[in-house]
Amino acid sequence: MSSIDTSTQTDTEGRTISTRFHQGSLVSNGYSLSTAPHRSGWLEPTDPSLPMKKLREQYQAQGYLWLKGILKRSEILDFRRRFFEAFSGTGLLTASSDPVEGIYSGGGEQKQEVHRIWMEAVRWSAYEELCMDPAIVSGGRCSPPQT
Repeated sequence: MSSIDTSTQTDTEGRTISTRFHQGSLVSNGYSLSTAPHRSGWLEPTDPSLPMKKLREQYQAQGYLWLKGILKRSEILDFRRRFFEAFSGTGLLTASSDPVEGIYSGGGEQKQEVHRIWMEAVRWSAYEELCMDPAIVSGGRCSPPQT
């Protein structure tokens, strides 16, 4: 059985942070993943207006930046729809769901076909346009902040 636990913490700057953790079994590519709070958790958004130094520090500490709201939601949803519609017929997504939601079927997908489509998708001009969006790119490539 799985569940979500919520807790609050105070960060080093005195801000209260709400944290949610998944309790139960997580599996990726056939491997069981740790659900210990220090190993997994929910992504936390980063304020894109922070100074570059702070963004780099956060990226180094967390391994990611979620710069929520810098891209147009409608464009992201359009891309998600196209991306997940490409997997129709592979068994990857729940049949009754809207492709934009990208809800995993739970198993039984055609793995080779899924891999082929994934590798094709990263060559789409729409994917390149997303990566080249001026809001997230510097130097002409999708990349984390340079250190």
